[in-house]
Amino acid sequence: MVSGRATDGYLTFEVTNVVLDGRMSEFLSLLDRKAQGYWAATRVGEKLLGAFARAMEEHFGYPVNWRVRPIKKWSRISMKAAEILRKDTACTASEAANRIADIAGGRVLVLGLRDLHAAKDQFTAYTLSTRKDLQLWGFEDNVSRSRLGGFRALAGGVFITDTPTVLNQYPFELQIMTPLQDAWDKLQHPVYEKARMSGTTSPPSEVVKWFQQLSYRLYRLDKAISTKQESFRSQGLL
Repeated sequence: MVSGRATDGYLTFEVTNVVLDGRMSEFLSLLDRKAQGYWAATRVGEKLLGAFARAMEEHFGYPVNWRVRPIKKWSRISMKAAEILRKDTACTASEAANRIADIAGGRVLVLGLRDLHAAKDQFTAYTLSTRKDLQLWGFEDNVSRSRLGGFRALAGGVFITDTPTVLNQYPFELQIMTPLQDAWDKLQHPVYEKARMSGTTSPPSEVVKWFQQLSYRLYRLDKAISTKQESFRSQGLL
């Protein structure tokens, strides 16, 4: 285990606790060359999500919260790449970069579980009809059955390819969540990130279990909210 340095075009930082064999060094160099592309992809994604959110407000009849998150920290990306390269000795630096699809991304929050799937369908239709230059990738459904740890969302996105020389195949991840799922993630994420940065793969088992249980309780509450929401709609109250 040694340390290295990488840059995102603006900041230089330490990359620690990764195995810097030839592939990892190549990955850091590749990441440095692609930095400007990820920043540009975020700007394109921000315009896309803003327009989509306005369309969703007209469709659902209530304000739709959305945000584009900051580019994932280069140190965290490097940790992900190191994990991929350790597990797959045949994986190249370029292949590792292609497997990390959440470097740039955003989130849209809607009310009720039914609206999650409606928003996914609307995003697909909206993107196909208005942005034929973007390539969609399929959504992963982690709503009724969470990811390991308790994360719940519909997660998919687009490859931004409208300026191939700059943005070709830069993924922009979209997570569609309820406010309760978003609140769970805001609490859980920094706890897990601190564990990773300290050199462990996850927090203590009792903390992991608590987050899993909380995720399920909030899912049940989301179901109750969704049922009431549909009742309000049928009565013309929403």
